[in-house]
Amino acid sequence: MNGVHLARLGAHKPHTPTGVVRTVQAPDGAEWEISASRLVSPKWRPGDLNPSLMGVRAGPFFDEGPLSAIFNGMLLPLFRYMFELPSAIAKGRRSKVIWIEAKSYYPVQESYYWTTSADHVVAAIDDIARGLEAGEIAPRSIRASYHGTSQSWTRD
Repeated sequence: MNGVHLARLGAHKPHTPTGVVRTVQAPDGAEWEISASRLVSPKWRPGDLNPSLMGVRAGPFFDEGPLSAIFNGMLLPLFRYMFELPSAIAKGRRSKVIWIEAKSYYPVQESYYWTTSADHVVAAIDDIARGLEAGEIAPRSIRASYHGTSQSWTRD
C-alpha cells in the first residue's frame, strides 16, 4: 500500500492532546492543571443595555431593578456567548495553533498562557510542567510562545 491509499483509508494521524493533560505540584504546594486546546472560548461579557438611554421608558424594575440585573447579568451575556461560540469552534478547528493554559486555583486563581504548534505541544507541556515543579513563575519553553497571565484572589 502506498501513502496516498493509507491517507484515503483514514491512516492514523499524530494525536494532539487536548483538555487537562497534566497536573503538577509546585514546591509551595500549589497544584497546577496544564491543558491544551485549539478553541479560544468567547469571553463572558456582562450586558450594558440600558433602556432609558434608548428613549424607552421601562419603569423602575427594568431600569435599575431585578429585571435589569437578570437581563444584563445573565440573559444578554448568555445569548452573546451562544452567538459567538460556533464561530470560535469553527476557527479552532481550522487553526494550527494550540493554546496551552497552566491554571492554579488556590491560594490565588492564576493562569498562564502559551501558544505552540501541534507537533511541539507535548514537548512544550513537558517544559512547562518541569518549570512549574521547579517553582518557576511563568515557565518558559523554547517550543511555545508565552502570552501572559491572569489572576484573581480566592476567598477562604
